[in-house]
Amino acid sequence: MKALSEIKAENDVEKLVLLLKRLQQTQHTFAKNIGVSSSYMHQIINYKAPLTPSIEKKVNEYLERERAFENENLFSHYSSK
Repeated sequence: MKALSEIKAENDVEKLVLLLKRLQQTQHTFAKNIGVSSSYMHQIINYKAPLTPSIEKKVNEYLERERAFENENLFSHYSSK
């Protein structure tokens, strides 16, 4: 049996499942956030539909938006006096 640190995602669908867990989002919420239907997301995760390059692009764009939001200083217009 492998140690937890040795476990790797075997494919892109597993990476997607791990991403959902890390983001603490349901399939429905994540699908809404990237602009696809929850039924389509369910099909992808259950290997009933392919994880296409256009879906990968939507996921990457969503992550970039999230990263930009996290790095944004929401209170930068206030001085630290």
